[in-house]
Amino acid sequence: MTIGVARFVVVAGVSGHVVEMHADLGHGLPSVTVIGDELLAESRDRVRAAIANSGEQWPDARLVVASSVPVTGGGGGHDVALAVAVLAASGAIPAQTDSGTVFIGGLCLDGRLQGERAILPAVLAARENHYRSIVVPEPALAQLGLVEGIDIVGAADLRAVLGWLRQQQPLPGPDRAEFEYPPPATDLANLVGRPYAKWALEVAAAGGHHLAIVGRPGSGKTLLAQCLPGILPPLTDTQALDVAAIASAAGDLGRHSASRMPPLVTPHHSTSTAAMLGGGSRAVLPGVVSRAHHGVLFLDEVTELSSRVREALRVPLDEGRVRIGRLGSTVSYPARFQLIVAASVCPCSAVHEGDCVCSPQARLRYLSRFAEPWTDLLDIWVDLSPKVSQLDTAVGETSVVVRGRVAAARAAAAQRWQEHGCLINADVPADVLRQQFRLAPSILAPIQTAVRTGRLSARGADRVLRLAWTLCDLRAGATPNEQDIDDALMLRQRPPLSHR
Repeated sequence: MTIGVARFVVVAGVSGHVVEMHADLGHGLPSVTVIGDELLAESRDRVRAAIANSGEQWPDARLVVASSVPVTGGGGGHDVALAVAVLAASGAIPAQTDSGTVFIGGLCLDGRLQGERAILPAVLAARENHYRSIVVPEPALAQLGLVEGIDIVGAADLRAVLGWLRQQQPLPGPDRAEFEYPPPATDLANLVGRPYAKWALEVAAAGGHHLAIVGRPGSGKTLLAQCLPGILPPLTDTQALDVAAIASAAGDLGRHSASRMPPLVTPHHSTSTAAMLGGGSRAVLPGVVSRAHHGVLFLDEVTELSSRVREALRVPLDEGRVRIGRLGSTVSYPARFQLIVAASVCPCSAVHEGDCVCSPQARLRYLSRFAEPWTDLLDIWVDLSPKVSQLDTAVGETSVVVRGRVAAARAAAAQRWQEHGCLINADVPADVLRQQFRLAPSILAPIQTAVRTGRLSARGADRVLRLAWTLCDLRAGATPNEQDIDDALMLRQRPPLSHR
């Protein structure tokens, strides 16, 4: 009896684990038995044809094939490992029992390697499990130049893999890549006027606070949102790799995806719940909220989103993660993003106030869709309805200048909250704010008045405190003062939309 072993990676979401493929070649009539896995059974004939078309001999004996855990997700990423295990069992190639190599890729009938989706999470999983090398389809090498700590080689077909295992020919590796930081697509200096809106955007960036923008068409809502990634600090290597891994899981990680710029994702208001959170028939793909991980999710015309989508966003906003259930398993994707929502002031979206034909009742119904799911989740409200003089030619601060202040404020916050596992003010637990960093009663008096009069909920009061700490960091203060509290209350105050 001879057993061949090869290893591959099963990926769920952006995490993976290494699995062993076993092929047992024993005595008896020629046959193939697949134990306990439907997807593995589907690949049996495909791998057999690939081996034959690669000039190798399928074992003429009784063959039993099994994996150490069930194969999930589809895509045939275990095909190469199955072929290697079978050929190792027959003695056609050296045994892989003690090998530190992992094999990733599906096989076409002619022996070509295919499959690029979720390659990056698979390689990262192999590296985390301390494997020395990994074989991937050659086209996937373009997206793997960022990974260090494991030898990566690419093969065009099964014949090349076998030649490499027999030490007859080398396989190419990826060209090394560096994380790039392109200039912001939209610079804050391009936003004419709007000093209050620019200041509010800076506060949102410094503290990681969610933002709501209200204004008529053409008032600059989209332009303001597009400026946010450019004033956020560049992504760290780990964060950029996280973003790239999510893109790889979605199947669209390209050669130029190695960016330190925080992503900006702007879904259409007709986006479904499945598209927003993630899903799929066989493979569970990441949704919009996960594509915005470590970046910005901009929901324009948020009032047009379905109520199911608005309610479904509560979980990733609160937990920073999406869990998608499938029969017998749950796939998890990270989804920690900064949210910007925008809407017009009325259903007709009239450019000029005098052109509005909406009744007061229609406005109230429209704005209730804007307010209901987000009242306690949005920290800052910006009103862009007041007109801006088109003759204003003053040059404002660039995104680079504002980014410097934002980075300094975030560094101060990270140092203060590091013992509590937080990096930004928006993530600080309420009990830490209230107990360990409690402010003087005289400073808290405006917040207590707002809570007592019903203008703030208890959750809203905590968010005002987080805003106050961000304002304190921006002025390089030690603790928030009365002015910080007043400004925080002003930023959180919703504009009187129903009276327009």
